[in-house]
Amino acid sequence: MIDSGPRQTPLGTPCSPAWDDAHIALVEAEETKRESRICGARTLSSGVCALAPNHDNGRCKFHGGFDLTGGQPGNRNAVIHGLYSRCVQACGDQCPMWKTCPCAGPEVLKLSPPDRPRCPYETVEYNTALTDSLSKLDRHQHDDATLRHTAHHVAMLQVMLLRAAAAIAENPFIDNAVTTTGNYHKIHRKESPYLLAFMRITSELRRTLKLLEPKSPRALSVPERHAQLHRA
Repeated sequence: MIDSGPRQTPLGTPCSPAWDDAHIALVEAEETKRESRICGARTLSSGVCALAPNHDNGRCKFHGGFDLTGGQPGNRNAVIHGLYSRCVQACGDQCPMWKTCPCAGPEVLKLSPPDRPRCPYETVEYNTALTDSLSKLDRHQHDDATLRHTAHHVAMLQVMLLRAAAAIAENPFIDNAVTTTGNYHKIHRKESPYLLAFMRITSELRRTLKLLEPKSPRALSVPERHAQLHRA
């Protein structure tokens, strides 16, 4: 039997080995409707990514055609948890970096919100923080499922911190509130909401990270040390 290579749609889009027949049917139906090839990657709403492919593998810049997407060193993508990874924001003009991001474009805004791809920058930040947090658990003597959830919380906080930092980069640190009553005129200066959010998330991240630190062994009392020696 001659191997014809990877399966393709009638318009030539390479089908991922992870796609089942039902998903391929959705891709083919969308391509027939648009009369053009699409990325076809599975979205969080179980639909298909309708962005045009711009990479040799047939995917769009969000699903394999952008430098940050695809498998990361150390297989960081393998540790992502579908439930927790929903904290990664969808690409859209609500992002403070929209005007300067290479992933931004009118084709993204044409997609329905549930089918918009997740930010590749935040995805990498999440996967990296999660991998590093899980590595801390290797120093614990016992495998604690609750701590594994905490590792995901750390990754979520890291993404939130990155998002707040991006907002600060596009907004002033200080807000000026002007109060005017008759002849009274005063300017109140206070930290911007973005700066306050950054500081609070930083504080919460530090506290959560401490939960992943292995507990120091409790010092044995004199009777306990004697009992241990006798058992030896």
